[in-house]
Amino acid sequence: MKYAKINSNLFFTSRVKFLKNNGVFLIFFLVSSSLAGQFHFSNSGGAHFSGMGRTGLSVAGIGAMYYNQAGLAGIKNWAADVSYERRFNLEDLTSIQISGAKKFGFGTFGLMFSQFGSELYNEQQYSLAYGRQLSERITLGGMLSMFGFHFQNTGEARYTGSFSIGSSLKLDRHFMISAHIFSPVSIELSDNNQLYPRFRTGLTYSPSEKVFIYAEVEKELSREQWEFKFGLSYNVIKTLMLQTGINPNAGFYSFGIAYQVFSKCTIRGAGGVHNVLGLSPAISVSYGE
Repeated sequence: MKYAKINSNLFFTSRVKFLKNNGVFLIFFLVSSSLAGQFHFSNSGGAHFSGMGRTGLSVAGIGAMYYNQAGLAGIKNWAADVSYERRFNLEDLTSIQISGAKKFGFGTFGLMFSQFGSELYNEQQYSLAYGRQLSERITLGGMLSMFGFHFQNTGEARYTGSFSIGSSLKLDRHFMISAHIFSPVSIELSDNNQLYPRFRTGLTYSPSEKVFIYAEVEKELSREQWEFKFGLSYNVIKTLMLQTGINPNAGFYSFGIAYQVFSKCTIRGAGGVHNVLGLSPAISVSYGE
């Protein structure tokens, strides 16, 4: 059975409003299954990016596991991370990621597990990532992933594989450009459920060692709309960072804070606010060097 194409942004908003008013998670995914493959996989990472309007393509370290794997080259030895987000403050729209990475002489390898959803519907992602410094200015990275979908009401479970690739180019000590492609090829899971490519590119400007300004553009193949996102990160002191961001197209505004508890441990907290659907709290705890 084929379904007519819908305005995914409008439909997404209306269905989550229905959820918030009625608490019926199953209806959302049964009716809007075309969104299931897009809802979580390409927007994970807890508080690493949600506090900056979901910008941060040039970010280095363990957080790069979730957004642009080229940044894994910035890990000095090893690192681990646990990230959590409760989308629109709904328990059924909760995601958690666990990741770890280790640097070797030929690059940095990482593993990541991600879980999203509830017993009624859930998604899993198992990934192997790699990042490498090709030269003083260029980093390159990628990720191989296995995605799983499970529908409790039908007992249906589907699995598929895909990959992502990203890079960053340091133009000078102030500017860097980055790009990332999530799942370059569309993958059909069922008649009305596809995993679509998502393209991101952006510019990072750092006027000083304390300030980072991000301007990025994002395009999902299934949507006509381009998303323009802007983020700001400011190191108040060595151990404290404040963040904010905006995605005007999606009506999404955010704020975040990162605190280095001790030399190897950083705790991040963030809140993204949709102008209709409300708050999405997130937290990330990273450890390593």
